[in-house]
Amino acid sequence: MAVHKFFHSTILAINVLKCTDKVHTMPLVSKVCGSQSSSLLLETDYAYTTQSYDQRTFTIPDNSSYEMYLLNSAPLLRYVFIQHNVNVIFILIDKCSLVSVPRTIRNVPHLRRLTIRSCRIQHLDLNDFVHLPILHEVDFNHNQIVTITEPPAGAVLAIHRLYLTYNKIRQLDMNVLHALKELHCLVVDNNRIEEFPS
Repeated sequence: MAVHKFFHSTILAINVLKCTDKVHTMPLVSKVCGSQSSSLLLETDYAYTTQSYDQRTFTIPDNSSYEMYLLNSAPLLRYVFIQHNVNVIFILIDKCSLVSVPRTIRNVPHLRRLTIRSCRIQHLDLNDFVHLPILHEVDFNHNQIVTITEPPAGAVLAIHRLYLTYNKIRQLDMNVLHALKELHCLVVDNNRIEEFPS
């Protein structure tokens, strides 16, 4: 399907969908983006890392000097509390029981990458990211996202890459994505998209 007025920025890759470049409709294969965010991380003393987390709650404290929080397997995790922390630049939570993005995500204003993968998130509210001015990469692959809520008119999000593969999205309305003026990569493989209204 063709989308005639996609974004103001240059899209490098979109899976499943087609974009237009001035006059010609062309499929944009996701060779640049891949199907998920890059997981290459350097070992660092500034990362809190666990391969198995077995609690229902997790807190990122305000006095922590960690730049990254990596919870690689947290099957019982349902609640994440984030206190105001200017050091955190990357959060990864994998295989968890979260059903929504933590409302306190706005308390990490220097966050650059957010990955919540293989969890139970059902709704993506772009309002959660309005106060994150350098959040460039969001990976919500392998969740249960059905709906996406747009931010208020006039809001501009800094997201460059948005990964939403293996969710349950049926409709992707361009009005919802109007605030993503910096978006270069949107990957929506393996959803249930039936409509893509422009």
